[in-house]
Amino acid sequence: MQQETRSVRSLLAWSERPFSGKRLAAIGVVGAIALGGIYLTPDDVFVTHANRFLATEVTLILMTAAFCAWLALDSGLTLKTRRRIAVTYLFLGAAAIASFKVDWGGDMEQIIRPRRWVLNTARRIGIDVNDYAPQARTAAEPLKLTSASYESPGFLGPTHDAVFQPPAGKLARDWGAQPPKELWRTRVGEGWSSFAVVGGYAFTQQQTTDETFEQVVCLSLADGKDQWIHSDAPGYSWALGRRGPRATPTFHEGKLYTVGSNGLFNCLDAATGKLLWSHELLGENHAEAPMWGKSSSPLIVKSAQHGDLVVLSAGGGEGH
Repeated sequence: MQQETRSVRSLLAWSERPFSGKRLAAIGVVGAIALGGIYLTPDDVFVTHANRFLATEVTLILMTAAFCAWLALDSGLTLKTRRRIAVTYLFLGAAAIASFKVDWGGDMEQIIRPRRWVLNTARRIGIDVNDYAPQARTAAEPLKLTSASYESPGFLGPTHDAVFQPPAGKLARDWGAQPPKELWRTRVGEGWSSFAVVGGYAFTQQQTTDETFEQVVCLSLADGKDQWIHSDAPGYSWALGRRGPRATPTFHEGKLYTVGSNGLFNCLDAATGKLLWSHELLGENHAEAPMWGKSSSPLIVKSAQHGDLVVLSAGGGEGH
């Protein structure tokens, strides 16, 4: 017992010798070199963003472990001072975890974002958080959806095979010699939907930055301005697939068919944005949404027996 007491006293005395920052400086220099090397390494070495982020995380964890070892065994600080530093370190770490989250992108890159309560607090005190949350509204007047030769009424184009034949002379074959010219640019919300293009207008889906709504939006091809917006709550977010709706709208005979990430199947008047009817795919088919959300784009099928049909995947089990 006395020997153990002497050992503990010896360890405390050794760890409470005069402050020494040489090893702390070495930890900082080595860590900075490692992080700089990770940042400057070409993309083809890491292959994906996820590997670069993982290397950064491992380096930071090792630096943290080295700092803790230095603080406990080699700093020369008093026990009271080390405890204060440790408590401060833990508090800052907990505050960071409570205030920020990590989202994963489609190619597994990781993005640090503020949590919703942080954004809401910033909004309340008047800080600009780069919100994008347009209000739902119908068109001021019904749009004239005149037919055009470049229409693409749904996912993968008019023939559903990702092959599109533009009118002769309408699309340059060599963009190096004849690069496209930007005519306009407009902001849209987050999402993975493609566009349905009909009669001089483009239809797509997006999500507000506060994740409150998924939206269907109609944009003018002439200037990019939105003509109408339809909103449905709530929004959708998945850690590995990020935020926003997945499916592409489908246009057919004046109507627009959409599927949201939460399984809400809508039919809208394409000329005004008014909701004509709606179905809850998951509830009506005893199904559950996959972790990435519903992503089935509606498909129009002509049937001699039943007329035109809208076909999509609802999912489900037990025979559904």
